[in-house]
Formats: sequence, structure tokens, C-alpha cells
Amino acid sequence: MAGYVKMNENAHSIMKEGGVWVPCPLPLDVKKEVVVDDLRLLMMYYIKSGAGCVVPGAHTGEFCGYGILPEKKHYELYEYWLKLVKSMVKIHGNRMLLMSMVHNMKHVEMSAKHGYDVVIFSPKFFKGIEGNTKKMISVCKDMASVIPIFGFHLQTKAGGIDYHYEFWEELFKIAYGAKLAPFDRYRTLTAMEAAAASKNRKNLTIVSGNDDHIVGDLMRNYTFKGNTVTMDGGLLGHYATDTHAAVKWTQAVRDYKAGKKNWPFKFSVTEVLDAVTACNMVLFDAYPNNFKNSTWAVKYRLSYLGLIKSPYCFEYKGDNKIKNVVNARYDNEYKSVVSDKEFVRKNIDSWKKEAGLK
Repeated sequence: MAGYVKMNENAHSIMKEGGVWVPCPLPLDVKKEVVVDDLRLLMMYYIKSGAGCVVPGAHTGEFCGYGILPEKKHYELYEYWLKLVKSMVKIHGNRMLLMSMVHNMKHVEMSAKHGYDVVIFSPKFFKGIEGNTKKMISVCKDMASVIPIFGFHLQTKAGGIDYHYEFWEELFKIAYGAKLAPFDRYRTLTAMEAAAASKNRKNLTIVSGNDDHIVGDLMRNYTFKGNTVTMDGGLLGHYATDTHAAVKWTQAVRDYKAGKKNWPFKFSVTEVLDAVTACNMVLFDAYPNNFKNSTWAVKYRLSYLGLIKSPYCFEYKGDNKIKNVVNARYDNEYKSVVSDKEFVRKNIDSWKKEAGLK
């Protein structure tokens, strides 16, 4: 990886631990202005829940209004968000990675300026050169010359593009891993095979973004021609709410894969797999509405838990009809596995106090 920015050894060690990485929502008021106290409380919740990383600029934060807000306001907000997350992690966090999502080179440069460990790049970088592996890798090299990079395969229905094996083969020479969210077994396995074949595989961390297959991704090894790689965690909108529960079931599944016998739930691993996927289906309004209310529903669930005041979004109005469906799914017979309702109730006052909030 000569010629590219190397990741700090401590940060790389934290990254290799994997676990629960949260794409941070951005709490807004009715005027679509950031509610700073809510954002600070949300950060305390993620930190206290045991998240390994909280990512500003990602999809549950509507990409910080990128393409929605006026350009000047977007960049001011993006930089503010970078600084707030970093300060909260520095004061309250313990062994947390600083990762931001970037959509252009200005984001890359701002993230480097504010001391982030790594950036995860969106497919927006490749507009107009989709499918041209040589040109796409050239863009990745430009980023990697500024700050360590992390790949991202987003499903095409949500604006992603397809990456061929050759792209992953070249990317894994200069990147520190990738989030795989194509919602497709073939495309997921293509990237995993490239990771397994990479001479750099020991430095790679692969995390799931397949919201429809989180537990399935975590509970197995991937072996190709004698080389084994794993998914060591996830970076998913699903982790942005009921996060403490997610930390517990994610670790339980990883322990299960490792052969440990202390499975902590009364439900089997396959029952947990189905319960998590069912929660995700309603949270992301995946069926039958094709993810139409996904960002709004995450914010609604957080507001129901008392962590933010409202589910306002920059762009999405939301659908009140799904409120009861979301809560019913999270607070049903599997609530001891998937719900943070009691965890938040017992701790929210102490989090507010620690964060200096009223």
C-alpha cells in the first residue's frame, strides 16, 4: 500500500474487532434544522450501547442533505457533524473508530482535516464511469492518497452500482475492507471471493450491509481455494435503533460461529435470524413499499424510545400507518433479543446528565 495513507495502528486494531457500526441519523425539527441536544443524546446512546463506530454522513442521516440542501449549508452541516461526533467519541467513547461517509473529494479532505481514521465512499464518486474498473480504481487511489479508504457496495435499487470481481481485486490492494450491501448472494460472494484471494486479506475487515441477511452473513465463514474470510460485523441502518440489543445479538452470533457454547437466548440462532430480518423488513418499509419510509421509520422508532423528539427528515414525510407495525414487531415475544425499550427507560436520565443535557 505504498504511496497511500496508512491507517493508525490503534484505529486498525479497533476496526479489526468489527461489531456494530452505526450510520448515524440526523435529528431535525419541523424547520429541518438540526436539534443539537437530540444529536448529543443519540451519540451517548450509541456509545453506551457499545457501538464500535458511529458514522456521520450516511444514509440514515440522509447523506447530510447532500443534493437536497444548498451546497454551502450542506458543507457547513457536514463539517459540524464531523466535529460533534469526534468530540463525543473523544470524551465519552472507548475504543471507537472514527469513520465518515464521503460523497466527493471535498468530504474526503474535510474528514482528513478533522482527524478521521478512515472514510467509506459512496457510489456517487463513480457517476459517469460506472463499469470502468480502471477509472473507478483511479478515483479510489486519489482518495487513498488523502485518507485510508473503505469500500461500499450498495444495492442498485437504492442508487448503488455493480462492481465486478476485478474492481474488488484492485480495491483490496489499497483499501482496508468494505461494507457489502448488494442484497444479493451472488454479488456478496463475488466480493468475498476477491477478499479471500487478496494478498492483503489479513488487513481487511468486511462488514455486512445486507439488512435482509445480517445474522446469516455473520454466522458463517467464507472459504475459497483454502483461504477463509469472515464478516466481522455490520454497518447497517438496522443498527441505528435498538442498538444495545443489536450489540448483544451480534456478539452472540459471532460467538456461535466461533464454536462457543454459551448461547444467551432462549430462542435458537435461526429463530433470532428470522426475528431480526422480520424487524428489519418493517423498520425499512421493505415490503410492500420498497424502502419508501426507511429513513423516517428509523427516526420514528428512536423518537418512540425517547431518544429524539421527532422523526422529521429533510425529504421524507413518513407514513403513520407503519408506526404500530414497527413497534409491534420490536416489542413482541422476541423483545428480550431485539428491543431496547427497557434499556433506554432505565438509563436515559443518566445519559442526559452525563452529556450535560436537561
